[in-house]
Amino acid sequence: MKKPILLSLVFLSSLLHAENIIFPDDAGVVNVKTAYGAKGDGVTDDTAALRKLFDEQRGSMNTLYFPNGTYLISDSVGVFGGKPHSRDRFLILQGQSEKGVVIKLKDHAAGFQDPEKSKIMFSLYQGQSTGDVMHSYVYNMSFDVGSGNPGAVGLRFMSNNTGGNGFSTLVAESIGGETKTLANKIPWGFMPVYRSGR
Repeated sequence: MKKPILLSLVFLSSLLHAENIIFPDDAGVVNVKTAYGAKGDGVTDDTAALRKLFDEQRGSMNTLYFPNGTYLISDSVGVFGGKPHSRDRFLILQGQSEKGVVIKLKDHAAGFQDPEKSKIMFSLYQGQSTGDVMHSYVYNMSFDVGSGNPGAVGLRFMSNNTGGNGFSTLVAESIGGETKTLANKIPWGFMPVYRSGR
């Protein structure tokens, strides 16, 4: 009986400490601010920096670390046109804290206006159907489709064999202007795509 209790305490302890993940300088993680010049200031357009991050790091199995900040993007970021048995997998995204790390689509961003033609804002994998998009993880991050983007899909997540999406939140504005959130507090759970205007 002691073993299940001990495991439960370890699990609860990890939940309590999940909101401020900080790595030492020599931890070997890839810091998106220092390695790729992302600003995360909510003003600078970080689209190019985050695209470069995905282009160079996919398939690496490195932990891609997002310090607290609002990373403003004006277009889609992530893996698109993915192919099976390629580098288009093995992505580990770790935020410092769920509410502190926000990937936010610029308000009224071009290409996200038509609710009948959805467009993905942030993608862990989009492409050919495959059973080997493995080891994709997203932890401690929020995704905000901004205002006036009724065709935006906040997060496209796919992983099989192993992977997870936890301690993450999707924020969307409905067509009526009300802001809605969908939070996933399960550390190894999976969260559905949430689309603006629904």
